[in-house]
Amino acid sequence: MTKVDALPDRPSLEYLRKLAKQQVAALRRQGKTASLAETHFVLARKYGFPSWRKLKAHVEELERQAASERAAAQDAVLSAFDNAMKAITSRDTSALEQLLSAEPGLVNKAGPHPRWGGQPQMLHVAIESDNRAAFELLLNSGASVDGDNRHYDGWSPLMLSIHWKRDGMRDELIRRGANIELIAALMLGDDLRVAGLVANAAALRGPFPNNASPLHFARTVKSARLLLAHGVRIDAPDKYGVTAPQRWADARPRRAGLIRLADALGQKTQVDIFTAVQQGRLVQVRKLLSAGADVNARFSAGSRQTLLHAAAWNGDLPVVRLLVAKGADLYALDQEHETTPAHWARVALDAFHRQSCEPVAEYLENRMF
Repeated sequence: MTKVDALPDRPSLEYLRKLAKQQVAALRRQGKTASLAETHFVLARKYGFPSWRKLKAHVEELERQAASERAAAQDAVLSAFDNAMKAITSRDTSALEQLLSAEPGLVNKAGPHPRWGGQPQMLHVAIESDNRAAFELLLNSGASVDGDNRHYDGWSPLMLSIHWKRDGMRDELIRRGANIELIAALMLGDDLRVAGLVANAAALRGPFPNNASPLHFARTVKSARLLLAHGVRIDAPDKYGVTAPQRWADARPRRAGLIRLADALGQKTQVDIFTAVQQGRLVQVRKLLSAGADVNARFSAGSRQTLLHAAAWNGDLPVVRLLVAKGADLYALDQEHETTPAHWARVALDAFHRQSCEPVAEYLENRMF
């Protein structure tokens, strides 16, 4: 009886074809006559099939089954990941703990953001959501303090904790050894560390979050001057078309020194209606509207939201009331998420625990219905 070999556990039709071609080539080097069809037949008989066509059909079916099993496994992991993200945003620590216990690998998986674009890890979302219980659970379960930030525009957990003013989380990440690279050092206002980092030209090569320049993240005049001395352009825009001086103007009065620096370098940072609304400068907003500024003007970057969206997101009830009194459209939709200012206030309240957004949401909803 002819001995029959067992197929590998995961047979590959591509591999079998390559094997047949290699055998043909080997036989021809030996001066023997050989065709690919004959070699296919011999290979099929070797594995117990009467023809290459039968072997091919069998392997193709096994490959389809394997692909279906892989897809099902991936769907299961993705479903668990989605549920874990929902547990974070809904502050269901018990559910999150159960999911991580069942699937420990989820803790450092990156996947779709539960609210907007990008593919963060769970630690990123816990920080954004100001969910300290989830934050600690994730770290204790093995979450990387530095994160995998390739699909989240380069934003690391440490950067997010600084940006969102999660001081306790920031300190804990640093205590656990988070890497303080250039952008984080700039955001921390750590001039000494910044000086040490920019001494290495590689630190200035990027890319940086939001396709911005390091100057966008400068918090002190000393660091800004140091970056300028190393050739960083002050007029370079980020992905939203906003320059560093314009970004500094959005943070008045905390960036007063940087704004004076920009003015001295000829980079004007006049306050427009967008900046005034973002900063909650009620008197300035009223003056600009009286001077003819469009109450339904939209931001040119980001979600193309209206002024009312921005004020609602910030939980700024005085500015919201003023804009509504001046004719702001309560039903206007932003162009990214297609949601109203009231919805923005609700998301800021639910997702970021911004309590000042609750009266804003109620005020707008009462006006709408």
